[in-house]
Amino acid sequence: MNIVIVDTTGIQPYIFGSHRLRENIGASWLVSQATSDWAFTALRQAVPTNNLEANENTLIENLHIEAGTIDGETVYSGGGNFVALFRRAPNAESFIRILSKRVLCEAPGLNLVAAREEFDWSENLQNEVWPRAFQKLTDAKRAYVPSAPLLGLSVIQICRSSGLPAAGTVPKGIDTYPAAADTLAKLAVSKRDGPADRRLYDLIGKPGDGYDYPSEFDDLGRSRGEFSYIAVVHADGNDMGDRFQQIQASGNRDYLQKLRTLSSAVDGAARDAMKSVLSTLKGRVKTEDGKLVISHPENLPELTLILPEGEQKQKVCLPFRPLVFGGDDATFVCDGRLGVSAAVAYLEAFENAAKELPGGPGNACAGVAIVKSHYPFGRAYELADELCRNAKEFRREKNVTGGCLDWHLAQSGLAGGIEAIRAREYKDTSQRSLNLRPVALFREPGLDLRAWPIVKSGLEAFQRGEWREKRNKLKALREVLREGETAVGWFLQKYGGELPELDPGYTALTKKGWHSRQCGYFDAIELMDRYMPL
Repeated sequence: MNIVIVDTTGIQPYIFGSHRLRENIGASWLVSQATSDWAFTALRQAVPTNNLEANENTLIENLHIEAGTIDGETVYSGGGNFVALFRRAPNAESFIRILSKRVLCEAPGLNLVAAREEFDWSENLQNEVWPRAFQKLTDAKRAYVPSAPLLGLSVIQICRSSGLPAAGTVPKGIDTYPAAADTLAKLAVSKRDGPADRRLYDLIGKPGDGYDYPSEFDDLGRSRGEFSYIAVVHADGNDMGDRFQQIQASGNRDYLQKLRTLSSAVDGAARDAMKSVLSTLKGRVKTEDGKLVISHPENLPELTLILPEGEQKQKVCLPFRPLVFGGDDATFVCDGRLGVSAAVAYLEAFENAAKELPGGPGNACAGVAIVKSHYPFGRAYELADELCRNAKEFRREKNVTGGCLDWHLAQSGLAGGIEAIRAREYKDTSQRSLNLRPVALFREPGLDLRAWPIVKSGLEAFQRGEWREKRNKLKALREVLREGETAVGWFLQKYGGELPELDPGYTALTKKGWHSRQCGYFDAIELMDRYMPL
């Protein structure tokens, strides 16, 4: 008996290395195909049809590969992996060869790693074979030496996206630009209503009548007289690896079935959460006088986005585009003012959809990078990923039971990691932290102010009433908070009144602005111009 595990490596630079959204969309589709449809096709070609069980829904019952009645069987496809069982080694090797050739030809630049492990069905699949096979995959990844691309001979043109030798040209308006083979492959599948769009429609849904998903960053939205910002949101499930390792099974067949069930349930929860965000956004948008208007849920001022100039489009682009969806992680881009609220909506929807997961309720963490629209996209994604990891670390340190969130507004280029930036720019004169981030999604004991409802209370207070009309006062308060409680007291004495109440249990904040070593208002003041609730 043979188990084969297929994985892709270096997918982050492959998907997010380009500054063109269409290329990111196409790359995401190619990565998903390598461990889904293409793998299923390769399995059918490697094993005689009458001796195969390959189910694309990965929900298979009463199979008997162990009894010798079939030669191949899908274990599961999800989370960037494809796992299959083969009764004969030649079939397993043929599968790896067929899939590898297709990836090389149709997804140039994408790295595929496969591991094959022989075993006997009498062995314990969960505790003996599975760890052995994945260790073999890990060893293969470590030993993998990526091939050095040929950087060109004689006179060449360079791809504007990857910097590699161009293999063709791409039309752009009345002009063209040179593109490498990997760029051409990504663009070929990301055309309007092409394979990438169809997969999005099938799994997440269509935006609705008269609307479509954007295929360019400039289509994500902007407002007249303001800088254009986009948000890159990366979310990842919490403790999912432990959940898969802790499956309780009575035998190999029972383990395979429970593995498939859990994988399908996690994938379904992530898709449902993304659908929920889309549905919420669709309920807020309307088109008026050539502009896209997003209504405020509390009847506060609307968000008006200028539609892209140029040729008239039959459909208006929503300021939202899922890029990676499947398994327990997700990445999407949207207008910068929707980033944090969309991330919160996703985390809440995921937690609701994952209530009935095998092994107990699930939740996720998210990172949100809010950057200018022409900021290097690969760096923006790296920042979102770092913020997500930061949120996960906070969750572990504070023993938070639910999800957590972290975000950062990059006004310009970044120097160093997020911790270095906050140590340098988010400290008061006593070296206390001005920001509460990361924060828990819900209030929990032992966190004091470090919860999203606290930040949200500040945002709501500063976006309405007297505070909304006194922008100079808010800007002055932001600087005064850096100087500590005494300076805040003098500030309030000068202007009169108190700061908004964030929580009935922290009334002293209204006079001091600080609680112990935590500043309650800085996050809300910094974010208020880049926040639109959903």
